[in-house]
Parts: sequence; structure tokens; C-alpha cells
Amino acid sequence: MWDAVKLNSADEIGEKRHYLKTADEYAFLLTIIYSTVSNILTKEDWSGIQKNDWGKSDKPGAMNDTNKSMFLNWIRNYVQPAFHSHIENMLRDPYEYAKTSTTQPYLSEMLDVQTEVTRF
Repeated sequence: MWDAVKLNSADEIGEKRHYLKTADEYAFLLTIIYSTVSNILTKEDWSGIQKNDWGKSDKPGAMNDTNKSMFLNWIRNYVQPAFHSHIENMLRDPYEYAKTSTTQPYLSEMLDVQTEVTRF
């Protein structure tokens, strides 16, 4: 995603802010998924996702047709229902997700943190 966003000036940074936001939130989302994955997926499942040859997919994100069910299971448990499609789109193709709108909700608004708090 970073390769697709060239920033040469402060004005361009302002214009591309939504791409940078999406890149940050995508990385943070993958970190959150990995840190909570033991509650939903086995480490072997996650290992298979990490080893996925993303270059063979027409979408650059971590989620694809092969591993979609594992991600959807996590999404159902950790994302507010109103935002399931947002997270699916970000995981499938973060660059396209950033292009769709400059007013996407923040990741923190989409997550269902109460789910995690009640597990402890």
C-alpha cells in the first residue's frame, strides 16, 4: 500500500491522509487479530494466513477467498455488526478501502471492545 502512495509535499500529505490512516489502521488491525487470535483461531490457522502467498491474489490484503471464513469468525466476535463490511473490505484490499471514501470510521469506533473486556 505504501508504494502506491507517493508523498512529495505537505499538501500531498493532506490530500493522502485517508490512505495513511487506512495503512496505519490496517497494520493495527492485523496486530489486534494476531493478539486475540487464540480465542477464535488456532495458531496453526493463523500460521496458514501468514504464509499465504498474497502476490497470487488479485487483492493485496490478508483476507482472501481461501481464508475468509477464519477472518469472518474473528470479525463476528470483535467488530460491531454495523461495521462488519468495513473491516472485511479493509482486510481484503486496504488500498481500495481507502479509495472508497475519505470519511471512513476510525478502527476504534468499529471494534467491539466490550466483547474482549467481558472475557476476563
